[in-house]
Amino acid sequence: TELASPLVSVVMGVRNSADSLAGTLASLTEQSGVDFEILVVNDGSSDATGAILADLAGRDRRLRVITRPSQGLTRSLIDGCALARGTFIARQDAGGDRSLPGRLARQVSCLEKHPEASLCSTHASLVVPEGATAAVNTVDETTLDDGLTGPAYHGSVMMRRSAYEQAGG
Repeated sequence: TELASPLVSVVMGVRNSADSLAGTLASLTEQSGVDFEILVVNDGSSDATGAILADLAGRDRRLRVITRPSQGLTRSLIDGCALARGTFIARQDAGGDRSLPGRLARQVSCLEKHPEASLCSTHASLVVPEGATAAVNTVDETTLDDGLTGPAYHGSVMMRRSAYEQAGG
């Protein structure tokens, strides 16, 4: 049975993510302290992504899978957000992204504590293979005087569904 109206809808678009999908989804299904659903738009995957999603959805009623021909990540996210039933929409990316324990509950708490805020994001740690080079944006705390919490990683954002809809989706 699906949750009638979960507090949080986690939206994710995936394409050929079989290698990392189980870990990404486990980091979400292990979240606690908040009712949530996970909407995954399978955007034309040709690897084992579909089979993995079907198996996991069969074991966890919170996982809703939409399978369709490839239309790209942006269209997948727009479609997923349109199907979101939660008061809040959280983003999660595939490809090795993980949410730390308590992420969803902490973001809900932040948004409930700050009703004037439309969204919040988390810090992110970039993990790369040994020897790889990665560019990381950093923000000097003195530049945060404008009230922004600077740079938001797409897959770490939680927003009010009402604000998302008011902005045109």
